[in-house]
Amino acid sequence: MLQAWLARFQGDPKSRWVRDQRVFVDHGRPMPDGPALLKTRREMRFEAAASLWFQLKRLGWTVAEAAW
Repeated sequence: MLQAWLARFQGDPKSRWVRDQRVFVDHGRPMPDGPALLKTRREMRFEAAASLWFQLKRLGWTVAEAAW
């Protein structure tokens, strides 16, 4: 069975400044009986997170149901 990675992009509620919006990007693996297992979390500027999103889409990643 192919093990898939998951990525979750979530805005940082503490970054209120329009000029410096921050995003948490979580990576993990799905678990058979529960939420995904969180492997890494990165805090990024919005522009960098958007760039990562488009790169993952170009590589074939798709939108899935929430795992966390």
